[in-house]
Amino acid sequence: MGLDSLPVAFGVDTAKYICVGSIDVTQLGVAAYLALGLHQTTYAAILLALILPQIFFQVKYFLPDPIANDVTYQVCGFVEEHEVGRHTCCNGV
Repeated sequence: MGLDSLPVAFGVDTAKYICVGSIDVTQLGVAAYLALGLHQTTYAAILLALILPQIFFQVKYFLPDPIANDVTYQVCGFVEEHEVGRHTCCNGV
């Protein structure tokens, strides 16, 4: 009963798109929820402004060579998640 990583289970080419797609779709969904559901358009715009460069760098660096750039990609995502995630738009609810 071993646990397989995405590259082991799907291969490197498929795994890179699953990884990038799941992150981007989730983040864009949160931005849409902020804008449309909570009417927090300022925070949605700030989040979108952070997501767009991320997508650019995913396409430029990670997707062409995920093996060489995986550590850099993971560190950048970790830093962004912890810096942006500090705001609570629902006042602690």
